[in-house]
Amino acid sequence: MHRANRLIKMGANKEKNETCGTICLKYLLFTFNFLFWLAGGAVMAVGIWTLVEKSDYISLLSSKIYAVSAYILIMAGVIVMVTGVLGCCATFKEQRRLLRV
Repeated sequence: MHRANRLIKMGANKEKNETCGTICLKYLLFTFNFLFWLAGGAVMAVGIWTLVEKSDYISLLSSKIYAVSAYILIMAGVIVMVTGVLGCCATFKEQRRLLRV
């Protein structure tokens, strides 16, 4: 019984230790990760748009570099979006290991 009370008090002290600076830093990191996610979506959208709307022009080119660059944009956008989601989740749940990933 005594140990349970001590654990409850330790949890209350942990919540009190959060200062305005750490809370602001947490929201700033979350905002940065969200913007990172949005940027990844924009890059991916440009790649998809290039493949869908400009596919007629891609077939006219002798080089396949244009098509490959569209696929690279899509893959880069997916990677950035996954990184942004992981960062948002890690910031929200306050998991340091996930933030390091």
